[in-house]
Amino acid sequence: MDIVNIKINKNCKLCIPSKDSNDNMYGSKNVQDSIRDTNIWSKEETSLFIDILNKNSNNLEPIIVDVGSNTGYFSMIALSYNFNVFAIEANPVYKKYLEKSIEINNFDKNRLKYFENFASNIKEDVIFDGWSGNKNMMSYNEKNMVKTIALDDICCDKEILILKIDVEGAEPCVFMSAKNLILNKKIKYIIFELTYIMKDKLQYDQINILPYLQSNDYELFEIVSNKLLYIKNIKQHMNYLIKEYMTNHLVHNPNLVNLGAGTNILAVYKGNHIPNVTLFN
Repeated sequence: MDIVNIKINKNCKLCIPSKDSNDNMYGSKNVQDSIRDTNIWSKEETSLFIDILNKNSNNLEPIIVDVGSNTGYFSMIALSYNFNVFAIEANPVYKKYLEKSIEINNFDKNRLKYFENFASNIKEDVIFDGWSGNKNMMSYNEKNMVKTIALDDICCDKEILILKIDVEGAEPCVFMSAKNLILNKKIKYIIFELTYIMKDKLQYDQINILPYLQSNDYELFEIVSNKLLYIKNIKQHMNYLIKEYMTNHLVHNPNLVNLGAGTNILAVYKGNHIPNVTLFN
C-alpha cells in the first residue's frame, strides 16, 4: 500500500495499491499510477470538483455522492473539505484503502457512508467483473454477482451537491436509479463519463442521458483540456465527437475499436455557479 499526498490546498493523504499489488488488475492501474506519479488524477475534473466545494463551503448540509469511488480519490477530497460522503463501490478490494485513508488523515469516519454495491435501477443482483457491470465492456475472467442499490432509495431525504459517476459504461443504470432525485431537483452538479461508442457501436442509452438532463433544466458541458465546452445543441455536438472518432482517432489508432470512445461531462442545474477547470494550470 502506498500513501500519496493529493495535490490540493488541504492536507489530504490517499492510500492506493502499490505498483506490484494484485489490486491493480481491475483496470484502474492508470488511475493509481497517475496519482502516485503526479499527486493528482484528471486535473480538470479535480479542479471543478474543488471549486464547487469551495463555493459551497458555507453550507455543509448537502452530501457528495461518489459512484464508482475506487480507492476514494474524490471521496477523500470531499471529506477534506468537511462534507459528508456517500461512496459506492462494487469492487470489494478497494474498501480497505479508503478506510485506511480516513484513519491516517484523522477524519471522522462517521462522515462517510460506504456501500459495497452496484448502483442501478435493476432490483436484482448483477454480474460484475471487478471493473465494469456493462457486459459489453467486461474483460476479466473473474465475475461475481453483486447486489444493487438505487440512489433514489439511499438518498431520498438528502440534498446532493455533487453526484460523481464513473462506472465504466454502466452510467445509464445509475441515472435510472436517480430519476426521482433529478425530477425533484435534489442534485446541483453531476460529473460523469459518457461512453458513446463501445466495440464500434453507438450507445444510444448513453447518448440519451444528455437530452434527459437538458430536459430537466441542466446546462451541459464537455470537460476537455483546460476548459469546458458548452453543449447547446446535443445532436451537433455528438455528431462532431463521433466524426472525430471515426475520421481521426480510429484511423491513427485502430485498436480503439476494442475500447470505444468516451468523454467527461459536467451537468449544472440552472442558476448554479459554473466551476473553474484551470486551478492546476
